[in-house]
Amino acid sequence: MSVSGLMENPNASGAMAMHQPHQLKDASGGDRFIQVYSFSDPAFGRNNRVEIPAVDMVVDKMLVEINATLGGTASAAYMKGSFLVNNYGVQLQAKNNTVYTASEALLDQYNNQMAQNENLLLDLKLASNDLAVAYRRNQYTAGVPCYIDLQPIVDSILGKAGAIGAYPSFYWAVDVGLKAAASCIDGSDGVAGTASISSMNLILIGHREDKENVQRQTAALAENGISIAYSYPSSIRNSYAAAATSLTVSLPQIQGQMSGIWVLTRVKAGIDAVLGNAVANSYKLYNANGDSVAVGTTGNPTLLWGRALSQNLIRQSFHGNSSMGGSASLVPATATTLALEQSSLLNIPISEKEWADLQFGMYSGSMRVNNDLLITFAFTTTVTADYVDVIVFVRKVATFGLSGLLANVNEE
Repeated sequence: MSVSGLMENPNASGAMAMHQPHQLKDASGGDRFIQVYSFSDPAFGRNNRVEIPAVDMVVDKMLVEINATLGGTASAAYMKGSFLVNNYGVQLQAKNNTVYTASEALLDQYNNQMAQNENLLLDLKLASNDLAVAYRRNQYTAGVPCYIDLQPIVDSILGKAGAIGAYPSFYWAVDVGLKAAASCIDGSDGVAGTASISSMNLILIGHREDKENVQRQTAALAENGISIAYSYPSSIRNSYAAAATSLTVSLPQIQGQMSGIWVLTRVKAGIDAVLGNAVANSYKLYNANGDSVAVGTTGNPTLLWGRALSQNLIRQSFHGNSSMGGSASLVPATATTLALEQSSLLNIPISEKEWADLQFGMYSGSMRVNNDLLITFAFTTTVTADYVDVIVFVRKVATFGLSGLLANVNEE
């Protein structure tokens, strides 16, 4: 048995079997705590890396804060925070080894799917600038920073690794790839946006950890290491031309126990644009009866469901309240009569409906793929030229020791 978090402790029972001995507390919980670390000489159009000192805190939220002066295009405004991330993504590193990569597409939809409730989701949308254009412009005019929410990194690894202070100082680092400024800013005319970053900070939010618990965690690292089971998101970008009637996505690089798939479709022109009135993060819904998806293997293209299913069914009803997502997939509306509308995300969980043990990190259900995963799209709607970001979640186990990342292998 494995858990989404720390590996099972065979010497305990009940809920405590879901935690390693070094996590069990015999001291009272710490107070709410925040730390801010500055990136050195940050800029758009490149990677920006910051190392994290040892501090006795457990992280439950992590953000990147960007303060910049925008110009060029008229009525310049930051795009949604995640949209600023380039193809390199945001990487969590342990002793200079990459442990986890959050792609722009994953960050775009993560809070929509994983927020605990709709009230929290709305707060997260405000913080990450996931707002209609008029509100985004008001945010910049009011001097509000742009935030990139890095919750998937926390939920998968950093929040389960124990106190940062249990590890050597600067053990952990975060490397943020940013697009060129013109691709991060929209405006009201056909002039490219410009930006100069005055400060860029990594913000860690969590609680202080008791010294005794920190020492226990350090001892665990020194002895056999700390192992964390999690779902690793492999992100692959595909595209098709306008008026395409089908797309076959072959994923020979994926091998292991697949726990879910996300598919995000957006208009290619807006993502590639560099002029203010053309930059856009436009989601594309293909919900007609003939707009379908099948998931399987090269040998059996409909293996998962035995048939192709309509995108509308998957988008509206399929994920239900599975462990792969429970919140509404809502984005700022383009229609004047709506505040929010549905995003294009197809959430395809392999796990079953949510159950009580999920709170202890259990997961259920997976599909074994052996370098033969195949996703087939068919359209009756006339499509635009779109990017299709496919994120495949594969179960992995990462083991950390004092010297760094000891292993990061598929969970079999």
